[in-house]
Amino acid sequence: MVRCILGVIVGWIAGSAFNMAVVMVLWAIYPPPTGTKMEDMAAMNAYIQTLPAPAFLLTLIAHAGGAFVGGLIAALIAKRSQLVLGGIMGGLFLLGGAYMALTMDAPIWFEVVDLLLYLPCGIVGAKLVSRSNPAAVASEPAT
Repeated sequence: MVRCILGVIVGWIAGSAFNMAVVMVLWAIYPPPTGTKMEDMAAMNAYIQTLPAPAFLLTLIAHAGGAFVGGLIAALIAKRSQLVLGGIMGGLFLLGGAYMALTMDAPIWFEVVDLLLYLPCGIVGAKLVSRSNPAAVASEPAT
């Protein structure tokens, strides 16, 4: 149980770090206007309206990749219940994504795809670990 909790915490941190690293790349390629404060939702929404489609694709990589990395790390640490932990990680990132979808003015296609990717990506990250350790799958709780 302790390993599972630790896995979720470290997975959340690692996934968030991956997400932020990709967002920093995005901001280097498509910088927000000078002086824009990330807490200023009106300014951020104005910035989002100027972004081209490739910027949204990079954002999808950041978000889905964060859930994937989180699921992978949580599963590696826990060494059991990996698919459940992947789902938990995907769910946590989904909550963050839902909040952002409600507060940011992104294109609808982006919001739909973004929200649909979190859970599968967290589970796929964990699934990679369970494939490399078949005994871990056997320890999955029956549903």
